[in-house]
Amino acid sequence: MAAAPLPNMLQAMDIVQFDQMTNQDRQSFLDSLSRHAETVLNQEARSVDAAKVRHLFNDIRTGDNLPVGEAELELRKTALIYPRTPLKPYFN
Repeated sequence: MAAAPLPNMLQAMDIVQFDQMTNQDRQSFLDSLSRHAETVLNQEARSVDAAKVRHLFNDIRTGDNLPVGEAELELRKTALIYPRTPLKPYFN
C-alpha cells in the first residue's frame, strides 16, 4: 500500500531554501515533517516505524544537543554544501 501524499507536501524543499530559513522556521519545518511522517505511517498500520520516527527526531541522548535525526540531517546538509568534507555518520 503506497503512502498518500499530504497536502502542500508534494515537492521537496531545496537544501539552499532550508539553509536560509531562520532557526525557528527550520525547527517548525522539522517538527511538522516528522509529525506528518508519523501520521502517514500510523494510517498505514506501521506504528513501529512511526515510533522510530518519533524517537529519531525527539529523543536526545545524554551528552548530545540534538536528536539523532536532526544531527544526521545537519551532517548530510553540510556534505551537500561542502562536498569535499568527509561524511562521518553520527551513529552506526
